[in-house]
Amino acid sequence: MTPTVVCAGRRRLWPAALLSLLLALVVIGCSAPSESVADIRMVPWRGAGGQFGFSTRDGRTLVEPRFAQARPGGHGYAPVATGPDRWGLVDAHGHMALDFDYTAMEFIDTPHAALVVTKTEYNAWWRVWEWRFWPEFNILSTSHNGPTLVTRVPRAIWRVYNPTTGQTLYESNRADDKKGGAPSRYWRDDWKPERYRPADLWIGHWPDGAVVIDDTLYASDEAGRFVAVAEDIRDRLADGSFLQRIEDKRHRRVGRDGRPVDKQIFTERFGVPVKTDDGDTIILARSEVFEDEAGRFYLFPDLSRALPAALPDFRFNDGTYLATTVFAQPGAVAALTPVPNSRWFALTSRVTRTGRIEPGTTLTFFFDSDGQWAPDWEPRPGFYCMLADGRMLFRHAEPYGVLSPDLTFESLPMTDMGSGALGPHRYAGTDSKGRKGIYDTEHHRWVFRAANIALDSTALAPDRVAYRAENDEGKAVSEGLLDSQTGDIVVAPVYGYIEDDGRVLFEPDTGEPIHFYIDLQTGREYRDGAARRPSTQP
Repeated sequence: MTPTVVCAGRRRLWPAALLSLLLALVVIGCSAPSESVADIRMVPWRGAGGQFGFSTRDGRTLVEPRFAQARPGGHGYAPVATGPDRWGLVDAHGHMALDFDYTAMEFIDTPHAALVVTKTEYNAWWRVWEWRFWPEFNILSTSHNGPTLVTRVPRAIWRVYNPTTGQTLYESNRADDKKGGAPSRYWRDDWKPERYRPADLWIGHWPDGAVVIDDTLYASDEAGRFVAVAEDIRDRLADGSFLQRIEDKRHRRVGRDGRPVDKQIFTERFGVPVKTDDGDTIILARSEVFEDEAGRFYLFPDLSRALPAALPDFRFNDGTYLATTVFAQPGAVAALTPVPNSRWFALTSRVTRTGRIEPGTTLTFFFDSDGQWAPDWEPRPGFYCMLADGRMLFRHAEPYGVLSPDLTFESLPMTDMGSGALGPHRYAGTDSKGRKGIYDTEHHRWVFRAANIALDSTALAPDRVAYRAENDEGKAVSEGLLDSQTGDIVVAPVYGYIEDDGRVLFEPDTGEPIHFYIDLQTGREYRDGAARRPSTQP
């Protein structure tokens, strides 16, 4: 009898000899589409023997453990190493996309594709003009502790590579004899070169797919291709456009497609000129100031909101006033910046209402594009920093608190305030009894407080903050994870440290310390023989 196979409502007759092949096709055709390899986040998995492979976030094996080191990856690729300075790139099928030819490798997960930054080190000994004679000779004491002749000439090739297409987007061959930007004693046997990406190699990427490498703007697509659309890019602006230098100090705005947004030209200046009540013009000291062709001035990164041409004297609530001219005194302006999601500009100044400069004492003022001071705002001391969404932290003077972009001040019941934010309404700090905790300004309550711990001020992952248990001497001894929204313990303090990519150090009661990775949301350990760790309160 000839077998009959039905799939997706279609009925066809097939010879028995083709049944095996058909069954495989049926599984593919009738089942739900599988997840694309390019969409899978590759999580390093530590095997029982100490080597690393990769799994998906839910623990499904992708690559069996065989590497000495591994780092998280995505878009079907991840960095692996056979030793401290032997890095390569593996794909989700276990095939090597780049051999172990690199002394350093950085993986950058952009929205549509992976970028890999590689470093290749070599000794350019043939550059005889760079040889060093008596490099440690001290002419004052005639002492000499180093070699007579140094023929080592350290150099490095840095590349930015797109593994999806095989395209090299950036390459630089440069001297490699610095460490931390300063000359180093590279002729010593114990010298190790810098393995971090150079400070001048800027790589920016955003959720809309725009990528800047060095000073080139790229547009990326869902197929993982990068196309260069503009050169001489300085940075991204508050309105989403990019600032492009066209010559010397002249700039324009371009969109993510590299095309000019408008015909405006902005010339970079130093200082903001404003007129006072007396008709004089003063200069508010500030860098990254831009003037358009109509003579209007702007503050980076907001080139769509012009500064006022005039600024009146400021009057305090008690009737006294501060002459605008005092802001022109040397060192008077500590900060001048546009406030995101707001009509205001913030001016933090080291002046008092008498006009005297008092180093270390600051007051924060606000004015708008019309040159009007914020009504009913009494300048407050203690400004620390401004967050990306426009919230301002005041933690240098009590009462500590947070100022929203609409200038609503929320005082925090703390004797010490952290230096960042854990969420839209959550902040770390210390209460009146010396307990570390998390305060929710939306519901006006502490969501967590405990003694004998140290608490991070910024989130390690969304709604996740690291905390450290302390011994009787106040020394941090182990680290865990808290849910900053509920105050629940996600991971008990059992690790030596937890990094923002999930890498942890675990020191067992017996045996050597080991590294592996955990899920920062659930606390799951990605390793063979992972323990079930109770989430107990510290």
